[in-house]
Amino acid sequence: MAEFDFIPVSPLIGSKMGNYLTTIKQSRVEKKYLHKVILTGIAIAIATPFHWYESLRDPKKRPLKQPPVFIVGHWRSGTTFLHNLLCQAKAAGFMTTYQSIFPNNLYSKWVFKTFVNLNIPDKRPTDNVKLGASLPQEDEFAFENVLYPSFYNFFYFPDNVQKSYNQAILFKGKTEKDIIKWQEAYHKLLLKGEINSAGDYMVMKNPANTGRLDQLLKLYPNARFIHIHRNPVIVYLSTKSFFEALFPSVNLHDISKEGIKEVVFDLYPKLMKRYLAQRSMIPGENLIDIKFEEFEKDPLDHTMKIHRQFNLGNSEESKKAYKAYLAKLKGYKKSTYKITAPELDRVKTEWAFAFEEFGYGVPDNIEVI
Repeated sequence: MAEFDFIPVSPLIGSKMGNYLTTIKQSRVEKKYLHKVILTGIAIAIATPFHWYESLRDPKKRPLKQPPVFIVGHWRSGTTFLHNLLCQAKAAGFMTTYQSIFPNNLYSKWVFKTFVNLNIPDKRPTDNVKLGASLPQEDEFAFENVLYPSFYNFFYFPDNVQKSYNQAILFKGKTEKDIIKWQEAYHKLLLKGEINSAGDYMVMKNPANTGRLDQLLKLYPNARFIHIHRNPVIVYLSTKSFFEALFPSVNLHDISKEGIKEVVFDLYPKLMKRYLAQRSMIPGENLIDIKFEEFEKDPLDHTMKIHRQFNLGNSEESKKAYKAYLAKLKGYKKSTYKITAPELDRVKTEWAFAFEEFGYGVPDNIEVI
């Protein structure tokens, strides 16, 4: 199985050269990662003629077939499980892992898909979620290869986490022209995803979108939203573990485990409080709020409720697809968690608003050390 940190190039390999250089110039690159930056730049230069070819075939601006379905929620809250499940429906369109890496090479994927298949791991770091070039993926990974800034730029430059949040979530310092450019780039990304996956409606999963409902509603006033939340203690531990596995494989300057912990403590309240402040913008019939702990007890029932409320097509056909996918997950081994007493106290204090808002306490199955 390939591991992310063995790949000698950056996930920015799918960028166009201008976007790549703009992103790389935003912060310091440590010497030990220079080879990755150079090799990625060489690969992008080789791919540039294919980018030109792609531009000639870009879809004309038009509305999506149907308003998209956005899955929002913090990392490790069950968004991937829900996304993968909803994407089993025949009518569902989605961003593939291939498109997330090479969004500028959809019409030349016969060339570049081999690279993805050879280098992508079989499973995601820190859990057993299956990965594959044609499987669903987060659109923020694709957007970072389309237009600067993307929120996920902080994966490469962890020191820039606040800058990434301000620019790509709050749009601080951005002019109306900048915002329109972002909207046009994001819509084109979804249009190409609709074409690539031959979907009738797009199902998008992106933790970054949890904090920018306002921008999404400007683009898609009738968009459907599913917010899924999970016990904050589990979210903290699982996100910290996930970032500890992910950052060394993609960052271009190092961050300590203590630094990763601070990133997690900082981002959760920012994203979640912004979601809570903006969710009233969504018409009631277009928002479904799910507690992960209830969802995992009967995912099929919850998924069918979503399917019916959002009128997502042939219910019986989709139900069979959902059941078949869930049958493959039987025997999935969940992670176990330990937390230090100081960390637990800090989560309870700094994230108290989430415990209160979503009705959580400290999980019984957590070992305090």
